[in-house]
Amino acid sequence: MCSFVTSLAEDLFLAGDLDCCTIVGGPTIKISRVADLGSFFDEISALEWNAETNFGDNVEQARAVIFSPIDGNAVGAIVNGTTIAKA
Repeated sequence: MCSFVTSLAEDLFLAGDLDCCTIVGGPTIKISRVADLGSFFDEISALEWNAETNFGDNVEQARAVIFSPIDGNAVGAIVNGTTIAKA
């Protein structure tokens, strides 16, 4: 899951389409430089698997991409309740 998140974040950053990143329960990280993206990757690297996470109201933000386990071993990228990609 983490490699999918970091790969998509990097692609969005290089395309100029990434403003900030948030891990549910953590602070929002403004992404304007490569060093900011690196800070987000550091946060990702410290995550522990928890399939029972309650996302709460934080996921209702516009332009939010939610990464969630789906179909057993797959990971889905979800925007506004629609799965837009999976790996």
